[in-house]
Amino acid sequence: MALATAAGSPAATWAQHMSAEHPMQPSLDWGAVALRRALKAPRDGALSLCHMSRTAGSLAQALEQRGVGQRMWVQSRYLGPLPSSTAA
Repeated sequence: MALATAAGSPAATWAQHMSAEHPMQPSLDWGAVALRRALKAPRDGALSLCHMSRTAGSLAQALEQRGVGQRMWVQSRYLGPLPSSTAA
């Protein structure tokens, strides 16, 4: 949001007015679109930026796999408390 404001975007002012009515803060998407508009970039610019970052992450994983010499799988497991099993 700071970059968009520095580039002349009124998005920070809009977000301030919105926060008076809604408790949620602007998302990363809001900031990406505000920056895209301030820079007068193509309409799909924010989406392209998202895809570029995902591509960079995929390439980094491929290079890491090559260095290790085996396939690596991204895995996650929930470690928090289990929900109660009370039936409604």
